Amino acid sequence: MDMDQILEKMQKGYMDFQQEKMLFSVYKPEEADLTVEWTPVVDETEAEVPAEPELEVLTEPKQKAKADESYQYWETPEIPELDFDDDLDDDYDDEKLPEQNGFTPEIKEEVNEDSILEKNDAEETSKANQMVADATPDVNQDEKNAAHNEVTDPVTPLSDIRVPIGTIHGSNQVIHWEFGNQGLANRHLFITGRSGQGKTYYIQCLLWELSKQGISSMIIDYTDGFKKSQLEDDFKEKMGDNLEQFIVLAKKFPVNPFKRNQKELDEDIMIVEDDSDVAERMKNVISSIYTGLGPQQLNAIYQAVMKGMSIYDERMNLTRLRELLEEDGSSNAKTAISQMNLLIDKNPFDYEKDFDWSFLEKGKGKVFVVQLTGFSPDVQKMITEFILWDLWYYKLQHGKKDLPFPVILDESQRLDFSGDSPSAKILVEGRKFGWSGWFATQFLKGGFSTDQVSRLQNAAVKVIFAPMENEVASIAATLTQDSGERKEWEMRLTNLKKGQCIIYAPVLDRNGKLLSPKPYLVDILALEGR
Repeated sequence: MDMDQILEKMQKGYMDFQQEKMLFSVYKPEEADLTVEWTPVVDETEAEVPAEPELEVLTEPKQKAKADESYQYWETPEIPELDFDDDLDDDYDDEKLPEQNGFTPEIKEEVNEDSILEKNDAEETSKANQMVADATPDVNQDEKNAAHNEVTDPVTPLSDIRVPIGTIHGSNQVIHWEFGNQGLANRHLFITGRSGQGKTYYIQCLLWELSKQGISSMIIDYTDGFKKSQLEDDFKEKMGDNLEQFIVLAKKFPVNPFKRNQKELDEDIMIVEDDSDVAERMKNVISSIYTGLGPQQLNAIYQAVMKGMSIYDERMNLTRLRELLEEDGSSNAKTAISQMNLLIDKNPFDYEKDFDWSFLEKGKGKVFVVQLTGFSPDVQKMITEFILWDLWYYKLQHGKKDLPFPVILDESQRLDFSGDSPSAKILVEGRKFGWSGWFATQFLKGGFSTDQVSRLQNAAVKVIFAPMENEVASIAATLTQDSGERKEWEMRLTNLKKGQCIIYAPVLDRNGKLLSPKPYLVDILALEGR
């Protein structure tokens, strides 16, 4: 039915429409009152419609990792891929590497879509953003800037400090030194490998990582390997003013070898050393340096120190020691003098001052190099041993296990590791006083006795660069007890390239549990991208 038919029916009365009552006839716009405000009536039983949740716009994007450009790897030739267990924490890829362990990557200023997060929808945020949120402290903007621009305050709590070492060969899986993990037996590090394989480079990488976390370190350099001219330009640029060199030949080191220290008898029970303690320590240090001296010559030194302490007290020094030996006049005393003359003539100590070791705790993130260049090896060893003794007694009184203090000793085979030496004490007792001893050496055989090697094996983390050929089998035997696996590790040790190493250490699994130590073939992360 079309419109004309409808109108016709309306006109003929088929439809009950009365035009005068229809809306268009009743409505009179000129009589409408437009001043009346209309208020809608809402049924009280009607449920209130919840407001849409507001979106929080992050004006400061949480630290976000750069992609492949964030890290560079040492280029190494391909070797057969290893079948490692998949029990490691594998939530890492190239885009996430800088986010781990207190890394502070460059923060982008612009806000993109990934920076807009719903308050009540955290479970649906991306995995990468969630990782960043978990790793970023809840601090205000000023504190964020301070943490980014300064290394005077740790970026993360000690328990969260994880130092990236490198990636498992053939993967993007990062191996970390779980530096702050309470489950770690100690924070000691043992590094071995022949010259030119990357040991010093690797140490610089670790020093920089800890400096960023506010951890200060000290290097006693008796090898010239840490002279400024020998350090990586990237390392010097990154460290800036936090890299400090103390040239002992120019200034003399403020340590008195004849100082009476306080020794610990029991927890909270300390007593001052007597003259025999000082004389015994001097005799032992000289014995470790001048191995040709026999018991009679060493006894002459002991007696001279005892006499000197009774006369001069702590004003005793090496020059007076020689005078007292000359007064003795015996052949044993003369032999001792002939061995020690160069050391005494160099006189490398400043006896009038005490070194204030607390500055390393106050100056967060500092790398302090005690530079012994210019001295003969014997004199360098003498200085090193007494610096370690002085620092040992300081830490005995002031050290705390939760206040770590790395001390780096390269070519450590030159040091004394006998039972009562400072190096042995650091390895065996040092953890509870905050020591983190880093002992590096080119070789084990011929440089250490069996007992000394056993003490070095106490280090919780072992890093093995390409070793001497005659040490491959013995090192492989420390990595596994299985004879079949031992042969495989011998092959891997033999095929190590520069910038590659084998790490024997406990690592975290996916659930954050510290696994038992095991070996991993690792490509070291380059310093440039750290």
